[in-house]
Amino acid sequence: MRTTLAIKLLLNTLVIWACLYLAVGESRYAGVIHVDTLPFVLFCFACAVALLLPEYLIKLYVEQDLVAKGGWGKRRTEELLTMAGQGESLYVIATELSASIESVRGKLVSEKTYDNYQLARVDRLERDLEQARKQAMGGRKGASVDEGGPQKASQRPLAIDNVALKRAISKLDELVGLKSVKDEVRGLVALTDVRELRRRENLPVTPPSFHLVFSGNPGTAKTTVARVIGKVYQSLGLLTSGHVVEVSRADLVGEYMGHTAPKTTAAVKKAYGGVLFIDEAYSLTAGGDANDFGYEAIDTLLKLMEDHRNKFVVVVAGYPDLMRRFLISNPGLQSRFKTTLTFDDYTADELTDIFMSLCKTYKLKLDADALAAVKGACKALKHVMGERFANGRDVRKLFERCMEKQALRIRGNPDTSDLSKLEAWDVELAARQVG
Repeated sequence: MRTTLAIKLLLNTLVIWACLYLAVGESRYAGVIHVDTLPFVLFCFACAVALLLPEYLIKLYVEQDLVAKGGWGKRRTEELLTMAGQGESLYVIATELSASIESVRGKLVSEKTYDNYQLARVDRLERDLEQARKQAMGGRKGASVDEGGPQKASQRPLAIDNVALKRAISKLDELVGLKSVKDEVRGLVALTDVRELRRRENLPVTPPSFHLVFSGNPGTAKTTVARVIGKVYQSLGLLTSGHVVEVSRADLVGEYMGHTAPKTTAAVKKAYGGVLFIDEAYSLTAGGDANDFGYEAIDTLLKLMEDHRNKFVVVVAGYPDLMRRFLISNPGLQSRFKTTLTFDDYTADELTDIFMSLCKTYKLKLDADALAAVKGACKALKHVMGERFANGRDVRKLFERCMEKQALRIRGNPDTSDLSKLEAWDVELAARQVG
């Protein structure tokens, strides 16, 4: 930054000097002024520099102060999170962003991503170690066939990381319900294992499309599963980082002609090495107007998916009926999104399990009456709210209301043991407000 400001200042002073010298010289020869050219030019030049210098000094101070305090604007933060998701070292990140290691670490902590970064860093080191080991052994020979012919060596998936895969699958298993989704993910893992075995035997391999459709109502953990999928694909060697970039129509569609394609391309580039998760993807074609810029976003996305098929994975999500209409709106979508994961609504028992997992996280205990009240509240919410019911989101809302009622009940109570107890009355009052 100092170098840039210094160059700008030098160029400006040279231009001012040249202009003053020529102007004063011409004026003197024309008889307009009757002073010596050089002293007069020097005087004017000094005045001009005196006016410019404070501006540059202020800019320099502001930039230095900004960097010293972190300077984490939106773009800089996105770059930080992308590199952190790829498991880059803190030193590399700090060097790339011209920041201190302490500032980088502090920002990751404030963004609540430092724990995830540490896991990504461990995964990166394990992959680098495995790659170095293979290079030392001369590499592994194999052959595979892509849709257009033999697959190039640079297109081959990375080695499968069984440790990271086990970790990712365990996170999936921790989620309540979602049996069909879990089975589908295990099927994808098995398919990848078999493809690897065929490659080792020099048998032809035709890679399937790993782009996915998430079909389900709100609050069924679609975003959470997308993050798990990113890590699963990374551990299978299909992606380099496995990070997830969440976007919606507003992030892909421009406001005027010629704005949509660059905007969509920029979003896709952020997802290189990971997953582009498009929530409410049906909104790109919801209007039904052929002139809607959403169709341009889809065309741009499909082209990038074809041109960079090994660089990123796309997951589109939304309501079941609307997603079916979305897929038939463009033949290219049907050919690229061949796998649909259906996220069923949670049962009343599963909703109760979600509530209890929140209680476990916040170290809250429920007696038999309180547990019965939770089961009744979950069942009632699901029935009363009907199509408006948002599954896990409404259960979390119920839990937060319960915490409020508990706080009102025990406020001023010297018995600290009540801090870890939810009573049936708390749940019943909360359920009335949520429903």
